Amino acid sequence: MQMLDSCSWLHVDDQYLTLQDNKDARHVKTYEVALKEKDFVEGPWSQNNLDNGADLLIPVPPPLCGVLIIGEETIVYCSASAFKAIPIRPSITRAYGRVDADGSRYLLGDHAGLLHLLVITHEKEKVTGLKIELLGETSIASTISYLDNAVVYIGSSYGDSQLIKLNLQPDAKGSYVEVLERYVNLGPIVDFCVVDLERQGQGQVVTCSGAYKDGSLRVVRNGIGINEQASVELQGIKGMWSLRAATDDPYDTFLVVSFISETRILAMNLEDELEETEIEGFCSEVQTLFCHGAVYNQLVQVVFLLFSVYLYYIS
Repeated sequence: MQMLDSCSWLHVDDQYLTLQDNKDARHVKTYEVALKEKDFVEGPWSQNNLDNGADLLIPVPPPLCGVLIIGEETIVYCSASAFKAIPIRPSITRAYGRVDADGSRYLLGDHAGLLHLLVITHEKEKVTGLKIELLGETSIASTISYLDNAVVYIGSSYGDSQLIKLNLQPDAKGSYVEVLERYVNLGPIVDFCVVDLERQGQGQVVTCSGAYKDGSLRVVRNGIGINEQASVELQGIKGMWSLRAATDDPYDTFLVVSFISETRILAMNLEDELEETEIEGFCSEVQTLFCHGAVYNQLVQVVFLLFSVYLYYIS
């Protein structure tokens, strides 16, 4: 029996990649979408017997194409014409962020808060190998967003989020990471109590915040407020995805919001406000399980209808 552990769309000829677990080992297989038959057919390549801890697929964009398979002890690059692998120290990668538009460099954040730089070495469009280097320590990353000029945003669900800068030279501790700013995150709060620490009759909330290495005790005092940046009043959201109007657009245009029995599409208007809109061909009367941009200005929508899952291509 095989279980689907992860999946990803590849940046070539509408190929779909699955990571499958059959207890003894893990394998990746490619599939292609046959538009006439409206079905999946087996793709041009596959790879067997991967790292048993492999659970993250990173699609590599053109001109290199292919996929990175991140495991607990190895990292593998696979494509129709190349297979490259390197060993790594045992770790569980929580998040990744692409650095270059050509997909030759990636930032990887693991369960211990260590930040690595993964480099795909290549000669023109031919991949020659993989290199990985430890950059330093951050909060345990849930998301990694490379901004520009070596500035990176580390979003964390377990501790404070950070804005960091990657320096060319290491500091005295050997770290290339410089923290520019921290964004306080009290969650997850696993326990709290109200105490009068200064014995002045004013109760203060002491929280057990964060998790793992980012766990801490926080004291919440009176007068702390919340500054709202933006909000959308929508109840019962099951999933959200951002889409571009065209494949070559530099920025996302649409925000697809999925509910239990419908799907809504939001877009930014000229006043920089979110308003509801439509995409021709998009199924809005059902729940969307997944959607993503595809090549040739197409969109992919996976929906749940009558206890079955359907795949739609939208031109």
